[in-house]
Amino acid sequence: IKRDYEYLMRLWENVRNLTLQSTAPALVYEEGSLIKRSVRDLYNKDIDEILVSGEEGYREAKDFMRMLMPSHAKVVQPFRDTTP
Repeated sequence: IKRDYEYLMRLWENVRNLTLQSTAPALVYEEGSLIKRSVRDLYNKDIDEILVSGEEGYREAKDFMRMLMPSHAKVVQPFRDTTP
């Protein structure tokens, strides 16, 4: 619950700042990508590693984890094998 609260507070601050800085009509919030939703909804402390294929996806997952749970960002690793 604490993690969710902190995430939602950061998200709200981002939305609030975008709202104050933009001129209507403007997009101030958009649902996260599949990578972000997966990390947000499925990650817990029992998971030792998150493997992400592709550099762009890896960067997105790593950056999101740094925002969501900075001390757990190290669990996000690039998937480098040639077969899934």
